[in-house]
Amino acid sequence: MFERAMKWLNVLVLLIELNILWLLGLILGLFFIGLVPSTSAMIRLFEKSDLFTGYYSYVGVFKLYCHYYVETIKTCKWRVLLFPIVVSTIYLELLFIQKDQMMRAVFQWPLLILLAYVLLVLINSILIDDRSTEIWWKKAVFALMSPLVLIGESIICILLILTFAIISLAYHWFFFIAISLFLYTTYRCLYNGYQKKGLLKI
Repeated sequence: MFERAMKWLNVLVLLIELNILWLLGLILGLFFIGLVPSTSAMIRLFEKSDLFTGYYSYVGVFKLYCHYYVETIKTCKWRVLLFPIVVSTIYLELLFIQKDQMMRAVFQWPLLILLAYVLLVLINSILIDDRSTEIWWKKAVFALMSPLVLIGESIICILLILTFAIISLAYHWFFFIAISLFLYTTYRCLYNGYQKKGLLKI
């Protein structure tokens, strides 16, 4: 019983650590440079099957995160800016339509769905990047189509985004694990989808 409790405590602490690391990576990269490498580092850590077993120390997780963060910037170069620019544009549009009730009624949900789609494409592109030898633009095309290919998993992920956002607003403490827990559950959902369809060597 004690060992099980310690195991779950370790999982909780790891999720909090990863949550903080993601936010620090985002801030360090001033959002525009930090969004993609910070998210990529998280996903690549989640790909380690022994991450939550206690095999890695908290310092070890920090070192791995930093390694993956820098590696992503070196690999993607200017492409790390693409997703932050698109996300920022959608966010500014959301702010703009708040000024007009009619525009808000018509465009708010389509823009929110578009934002969720962009986030799904980002996570899919990270999953695809290490598992395909194709050139980057072919990977990008596949990533753009992936939410439509994995339609069931994509709907679940969109519902997760809404659920986690609502819980974080209702219970502020949940924010300390919300990002890492969301990325983990989304990763597992998409991972299983690719595995079932045999689209990637996962």
